[in-house]
Amino acid sequence: MSDQIVFGAECTWWGTSAEAPDGVCPQCGGQLNTLPGETAWLARAQQIAAESVGLPVDYVELVGWLRDRCLPSLDAAVTAYQQEVGP
Repeated sequence: MSDQIVFGAECTWWGTSAEAPDGVCPQCGGQLNTLPGETAWLARAQQIAAESVGLPVDYVELVGWLRDRCLPSLDAAVTAYQQEVGP
């Protein structure tokens, strides 16, 4: 089902299952988890945003920016996001 969203278990990459047909991150080869679709993905991002006190960037915006970007951690993602987009 190509509308499933897959995302890195140990990296920040995410996209559709069609973009990662082997079930691994196309950039680092790490394992991917699956959600049923973009609605579930957005709901998950919004839930994490609500629970993330003190995160220096808007988590939902960060997640959108992270599509097709493979970084090793949330900290690395925040740093790269701030360097490219700003605080």
